[in-house]
Amino acid sequence: MSSTQNKTGKSSRESTSLTPLKTASLLTDLALLDSGSVGAFRRRWDKFYRRYSDAALLKARDELRYFWHRVAPSRPIRRMEDLFQHTNDTEQLEREYEHSTALEHGIRLPQFICEEWLGRERGGIFVHWPTRQIKARPASLPTVLAIGCLYHSPYLRICQNSGCRDRYFIAARKDQKYCSPECAEPAKLEAKRKWWNANRGKNQ
Repeated sequence: MSSTQNKTGKSSRESTSLTPLKTASLLTDLALLDSGSVGAFRRRWDKFYRRYSDAALLKARDELRYFWHRVAPSRPIRRMEDLFQHTNDTEQLEREYEHSTALEHGIRLPQFICEEWLGRERGGIFVHWPTRQIKARPASLPTVLAIGCLYHSPYLRICQNSGCRDRYFIAARKDQKYCSPECAEPAKLEAKRKWWNANRGKNQ
């Protein structure tokens, strides 16, 4: 089937738009980006983001990770400081927030970051009249980050398996702590071990 057609045979502009599912994939791909995976990221996303340099992508990654750590409910298990290292870009964001009047107006840091992204590029949003929605232009990375993070923020998670290499993920449900059954397995085995130690012999 052609990529420009859906299952009903109707033409689609999927290749030039970002659905919520594609935006979720972009967010996780960018959050997990490192210098060794830039090529793979570009192969998947350069149709939208070719004009951004590698340095610009890594800057966006650092800011996205900073946002992610601020909204993900990971602190009861591990402190943010144990997981996240500030860069010059995230430190600058933090300074701008502290020196602004945002806090006085009840604007918390995640909202401040989204508004800062929205202000970076002109023409990043457009009105989609058929659905009466305001959407992000797919080629404007800061705008996509702002709207995508706003949409997905209730489900942004950091895998609680300390050995996970793909620790940034978007959960399917709000109580999800692990990115996959494989990452959850050690915790399940530990829970079973504790239960056994506490209860063995009681039913004998």
